[in-house]
Amino acid sequence: MDDKTKKYVYIQPEYVRQFQCNGQKCDAKCCQRWSITIDSATYKKYSRIKPKSKARYITDNIEFYKAQNTYRILHNAEGRCPFLTSDYLCSIQRQYGEEFLSNTCKTYPRVAYFLLDYYERALTLTCPLAAELILSPLEHMSFEQIELDEFQHRANGLTKTPNLPRGLIERFFTVQYASISILQSENLSIDERLIVLGFYLDRLDELINGSQLDEIENLSAVYSSEEFLNGEARRLIDTIEFDVNGYMRTMFKLLDSLYGENSKFYRFNY
Repeated sequence: MDDKTKKYVYIQPEYVRQFQCNGQKCDAKCCQRWSITIDSATYKKYSRIKPKSKARYITDNIEFYKAQNTYRILHNAEGRCPFLTSDYLCSIQRQYGEEFLSNTCKTYPRVAYFLLDYYERALTLTCPLAAELILSPLEHMSFEQIELDEFQHRANGLTKTPNLPRGLIERFFTVQYASISILQSENLSIDERLIVLGFYLDRLDELINGSQLDEIENLSAVYSSEEFLNGEARRLIDTIEFDVNGYMRTMFKLLDSLYGENSKFYRFNY
């Protein structure tokens, strides 16, 4: 079976298909300050662009990063990606098409991972446009099954399966769906949802550290229930004061819990 016929089945929320990067609407500007890696195949594609002067303009703004054995884009004096236009769009994509984007630029903020017998793809909350789709839906989240070919599968940059106890891996989707239910609670503001999610993850940590994995089902059922989200959750929120640092820590904790790894790429000093 060749790369064009081999298929991989993924499960993803429908919002993944709806997402479109738009620098004009984005407050984060991930093309600024963040390290943007370029895979070797894309670098070779850039180096072959004709005429050579256009190829050199691109490759001169890319360096080889020995520590990670990959290439990365050099920021300009303003800390921006040199290929970012004045209207916050990508000049490489505009001139050569999406097929010339690196795997990083093509897939972010999409994340994919393999767990048990499933491939799953989602969006990360570090992108504000993705967060808007996830946290402010017109309808409750729906999932769909899609097929990707070998090239699309490789481009996903599959996240390594987390090294977790078998009993916890088997309850991964229970934790995931409970987290989604909290994040989509219509009677709570976005900040309040994240606070409740923080309580849920803290309690989840306690069960994991205490080897009480059998209690995860009950905990998740309580925190995802409308009765809890419309009642006890409000009382929990009233016991604390919201602060920015706590908000950011909760965001990163969410990423770690859902995708099973430390989100070091997105961490700042909080």
